[in-house]
Amino acid sequence: MLKHYPRFTTIALSYVAAGLLFIFLGPAFFQTLIVPFGIFGIAIAGALYTYSFTTSLGALLLIALVPYHPIGVMAVVGGIGATIADFTIFKFVRDDLKKEVRRFGASKMIQNVCSANGILCKKWMRNLMGTIIMASPFPDELGIAMMSTTKMERETFILLAFIVDIVGIYLLVFTASALLP
Repeated sequence: MLKHYPRFTTIALSYVAAGLLFIFLGPAFFQTLIVPFGIFGIAIAGALYTYSFTTSLGALLLIALVPYHPIGVMAVVGGIGATIADFTIFKFVRDDLKKEVRRFGASKMIQNVCSANGILCKKWMRNLMGTIIMASPFPDELGIAMMSTTKMERETFILLAFIVDIVGIYLLVFTASALLP
């Protein structure tokens, strides 16, 4: 897996590292990093939440901000930061990860899935799966790369990214607020 999918492997390792940091350093450490930035800190955390190597850190920072800001404000402001980062990825970085997504799509396993159920490889399905990935705590580049293979218009992408980022961050901070003491 390391040899064929180096970025996917690095992303997985970044989640492990972030989890260990959270366990050993605790939420107070992350709060001291981001709380002084106030509302701008939410936008920073939202932007970090989108990029593969910083997704886990962005999620931890957003969770650390839960006691200090209303969930709705965090979702919108974090969504703005995330959308700006997503558009930057869409415009400048998408080709790099697209190669791995295409290689993964050409793999025997995916080809078998596509031949067994053609609906999974349709343009609209790639957009749907890309949208779901963008709303999840997984790195947005994966979803962006899937969606970029469908030649989506820039304006459509920005609107969709904003809505999905707000929903994804809302779900993250809502869940964190329900689980944190």
